[in-house]
Amino acid sequence: MNILRYPTLAFYMFNIFFAWSTGAVNAQKKQPDKVVLQNTETRTGKVTDFQGDMLRLRLADKSEILIPYADIDTIMGLSHRTRFFSTAIGAINFKYYSPFLLENTSAKGAQFQFRYGKFRSARWARFVQLGIIPQKDFTVTKLGLGLQYYAIKRHYNRLNGYIGCTPELNFVRHNVTPFVTFSTHIGTSYMTHKGLRFFSELTWQKPIFNIGNERSWGLQIGIRLNREFLNYYQNMNEKVRLKR
Repeated sequence: MNILRYPTLAFYMFNIFFAWSTGAVNAQKKQPDKVVLQNTETRTGKVTDFQGDMLRLRLADKSEILIPYADIDTIMGLSHRTRFFSTAIGAINFKYYSPFLLENTSAKGAQFQFRYGKFRSARWARFVQLGIIPQKDFTVTKLGLGLQYYAIKRHYNRLNGYIGCTPELNFVRHNVTPFVTFSTHIGTSYMTHKGLRFFSELTWQKPIFNIGNERSWGLQIGIRLNREFLNYYQNMNEKVRLKR
């Protein structure tokens, strides 16, 4: 038995994936919005509220200022915030050690995957992931926290490519305890309609705190629904225009 499986479960899954990779490596997390004034000056921070005839903006030092609507020309996004949900189906050969069978085994067949996440910049995304590999007696359920980097163009371009990684906690029916795997993937996505994308991914996985250490692979295709950041700022600018 590998003692690293107990008692900390991989030190709480690498301290919750290093605090979820420090906010998705987002240098502009505290200043996601830019307000362009009528005199061409700019203010950067986070729009927190529309109060009366004023816009409330929180600055990087956590202080707040009020800007009259009449002085605002445009509100722009610096962090390209977008929420997304995706679902995918694919083929997988997931290898692991089963303490129930006392041998290395594998779950072969279809995998169903669901993700919910957020883009905090034009390049970086983070998400929570649920994967299910249906099997007759040993169904596998996978829970993970993922990080994704868009290396080929930005996430809002029509066609792009990305790489990513996901530490996962795996639950197998009849197994006494869960075990941890580390998954890496490469993929590409294509936008067919605004807010709708098709994507494909190739995945490699390796148990890191499990007696079995064989690599696994998977291939999947799916659709992703985005709440596009452009709509967010279009709505915000329309609200400012109506209140002038």
